[in-house]
Amino acid sequence: MSSAVFGQGLTNGTNLYIESGVVLNVDNHFDNRPSGTIHNASEVRVSGNFNNSGTAEIDELVVLDGAGAQSVTGLSRFYGVLEVEKPSGTATVTSGTTNVHGILRLDDGTMNANGNLVIASTVSETGLVDDFSDPSLDGVLSGNLRVQRYIGQEPGFHYVGSAVSNCNLVELSEFNLYGPNGGQVIPLPSCSPTAIDGSSPYGSMFEWHEDGPWIVPGCDQSGWFIRSSGIMQNARGYAVITANQLDFTFETAGNVGNTSEFSTVSYSGLTNSGTPEGDGWHLVSNPFPSPIRWSAPPAGFDGQAQFWETTGSFYGTYQPVLPPMNALIASQQGFFVRVSGGPASFALPQSYRDLGDPYFYKEDLSNTFDIIVEAGGFADKTRVRFGQDFTNGFDSMDDANKLKAPGAQPTLQTRLRNTKYSINSLSLEDYPMTVPMDLIPGISGEFKFTAKHLDQFNVEAHVYLEDLKTKIIQELTVNPVYTFNADESDDPERFLLHFRLGPDAEPMYTGDEILLYAYDRNAIIFLPELDGKAQLEVFDAIGNLVFQTSNLNEGKNEIDLNNLATGTYILRALVNEKPVTKKVVL
Repeated sequence: MSSAVFGQGLTNGTNLYIESGVVLNVDNHFDNRPSGTIHNASEVRVSGNFNNSGTAEIDELVVLDGAGAQSVTGLSRFYGVLEVEKPSGTATVTSGTTNVHGILRLDDGTMNANGNLVIASTVSETGLVDDFSDPSLDGVLSGNLRVQRYIGQEPGFHYVGSAVSNCNLVELSEFNLYGPNGGQVIPLPSCSPTAIDGSSPYGSMFEWHEDGPWIVPGCDQSGWFIRSSGIMQNARGYAVITANQLDFTFETAGNVGNTSEFSTVSYSGLTNSGTPEGDGWHLVSNPFPSPIRWSAPPAGFDGQAQFWETTGSFYGTYQPVLPPMNALIASQQGFFVRVSGGPASFALPQSYRDLGDPYFYKEDLSNTFDIIVEAGGFADKTRVRFGQDFTNGFDSMDDANKLKAPGAQPTLQTRLRNTKYSINSLSLEDYPMTVPMDLIPGISGEFKFTAKHLDQFNVEAHVYLEDLKTKIIQELTVNPVYTFNADESDDPERFLLHFRLGPDAEPMYTGDEILLYAYDRNAIIFLPELDGKAQLEVFDAIGNLVFQTSNLNEGKNEIDLNNLATGTYILRALVNEKPVTKKVVL
């Protein structure tokens, strides 16, 4: 790589081109005048002051490497890397605004943000501070930093946080904060998702209290409290309302304490009060001016992170991310986490930070089944997946709860042993298996289920949907779309998913043969016709006969097995001395 050296500094008032493979070394001050433009395709190194009064946009690498004090002035937008590589002294953003749309890399020395350095965010890109990606990075960021977060064009609720320490809410002028600070939302006695009590205070920013108090029992709306003044808490999340806009970006400002490579940022004292309304859920946020990778939760928390969808097909629903997905969570993004047991601290060390694009992550869809419901312009989804290391109970690192969508839109979930799942991870060994699937319609009308990823199973699979209302059973591996009508008042416990997996998987009931499975601690046996004797026997895992009955009729029979302990059983139906067996889990 060749270099060009300007020992007495450089003043530019025209088009300055730095070709690829060339390093421009400015050994004194660099002054880009009002008519100057910097076309950087390689690297610029500056040891003196840097002033930009010309075109703001600067690409590729710019390095501040002076041994003494340096000042940065004017208006600049760095779309590549702005690097601090100073053997001594401090580079201070003295005046103007320095916007980092790419990476601020802290190699050596100190950068004083001085309230004039902005980690920028637009629809196209979001900048970040990098003092963590390599052990050799020893630079320090000091002073007051400004961090932006692009939200988008969709009005309504968004979950946000602060990537600086001690951000005063007066900085969030974009949200037009109002309402009595600390005021508690008062729901209607009916817990309407679209209206609150006429005496209730309201605002444009809220924080969530897991322990209430709950004004209307069973209604979680009174867990929201208005925030209109004061200091944002590190790593806490907040719900904000935005009005109609073309593009919306908010900005926090405060001390850069969250970026020290040795610090852990904590939101402490989080509890699981045991109430059905709070249930251990807390609204937190990414407190760093960089993405974090959700590869494992902090100690004391379930693996799931629940995100409020503000765009796309699943707008207005909660969708989970689990550690195996290794999702990148954007700076200042809010999300819900759940305390597993006793008090815990949402403590994020710097090791959570990561480079990369916070919008995309790759999922492992092996042996994974998604079903999507669509109605009235809304959509929701639930997931069932199978693996050798999963169990059929709630695994805090592998399963995710379902949080109900508010308002007139559908919520889809599976259910096992009274736990409601958004992601239900089950043992690949325990098949055939029947999983209840519940739909809270939200509205009345025509609905559509669509099954996804059935081609990702690495074992032979037959998946069936049973509609308990219409008595229809459809094999989704053959026809993945099921259309039906539902009323807002329908019983949610309407559907069953039957899984037949493995090399010996046999197609299930198609309308003219015996159907045998377990559901809601009942044995279900469907006899399309009965001309003779029928008997049901139940054996435990070691082969002991623990229940039998011959009180069976033609059609659907439901046999109560609530007196049996939770576990794995074999159902054997003898119809005219011909046996049919199924392994089930109660």
